[in-house]
Amino acid sequence: MKTFFIVLFVLVIGNICEAQNDTNFTSEKYAKIYVVADTMPSFQGGMDSLFSFIRSNLRYPTGTYKCIVYINFIVTFEGDLTRFKISQSCGKALDQEAIRIMKLMPRWNPGVKDGEKVNVNYNVTISF
Repeated sequence: MKTFFIVLFVLVIGNICEAQNDTNFTSEKYAKIYVVADTMPSFQGGMDSLFSFIRSNLRYPTGTYKCIVYINFIVTFEGDLTRFKISQSCGKALDQEAIRIMKLMPRWNPGVKDGEKVNVNYNVTISF
């Protein structure tokens, strides 16, 4: 069986501190999505726990190759992950596996801006 190395880099897009309006969210609390917060969202238990979670849940699709999938998503003020988008694709099978893993994740610690929990745009890369 092949040995899989998983490399995970957390990327934060941009240096913009202004909120963006997002009309797909239905309430006022969901309307603002930040790209930078005073405290950025984090996986429960930190980065080591995030690496462990991905390693233990990864199912490498048959017939695929080594590649990096970039996933963009929103961490809500409640810590839920939503609105997954692939920003760099590795083909349907690996993209779907990356999104499947992200959807399995428990709630994260939400981002905080000016003392309030806020929605934050976030990116993760998963190397297969």
